[in-house]
Amino acid sequence: MTERGATSGFRKPVVIAMAGLAVAAAIALAWFVMPSPLPETSVDAKGRYRLVDSTGALFDRASLKGKPYLAYFGYSHCPDVCPAMLAKLTAARARLGKDAQDLRIVFITIDPERDTPERLASFIANSGGNIIALTGSPETIDEVADSAAVFVKRMPQPGGGYMIEHSMSVFIYDRDGDFFDTILPTEDNAAIMDKLRGVLAVPVSPAPATESAVP
Repeated sequence: MTERGATSGFRKPVVIAMAGLAVAAAIALAWFVMPSPLPETSVDAKGRYRLVDSTGALFDRASLKGKPYLAYFGYSHCPDVCPAMLAKLTAARARLGKDAQDLRIVFITIDPERDTPERLASFIANSGGNIIALTGSPETIDEVADSAAVFVKRMPQPGGGYMIEHSMSVFIYDRDGDFFDTILPTEDNAAIMDKLRGVLAVPVSPAPATESAVP
């Protein structure tokens, strides 16, 4: 075998090995940057949902039982209305002080394709914090929004991407998880405070008495 032939024969395994390493590196990089799949989310006919919070954990609506809460549907790419409403809600809660320590603010995205748990964590940190932010599969989010009669319409933009038109009202729920009232985007701080004081004054309904067993 000539020197050229021996060199050529040596290069082939090296090239194959390097190609294999490149493929393995590409697969490893894709695995590293690919977001983890969300846990399975769901909602029943009564609007009782299981969504994913900003830490990536499942969040069950039933866990809110016993605490009044505010539910607001929006999305993190919203340029002004959503951040402004969340800021208004967190400020109102802060003004109530200890009386509102049990009041939860729940932000449910209507843009699950872009609003990952990581994205929501950053968004709520810039919106005052101490907000429960939820996402889920597009199908589940659509059902949750429908169950709350929330209007959602995606609007393509000329330069690409999209904005979303949506209902801007906040839904107030009492400690039993029942609808109590609505905060409209046009309401001033005094009206919002009155409604929050109203729901905070509503106690949990007593558990129904069980009948004694008849011998």
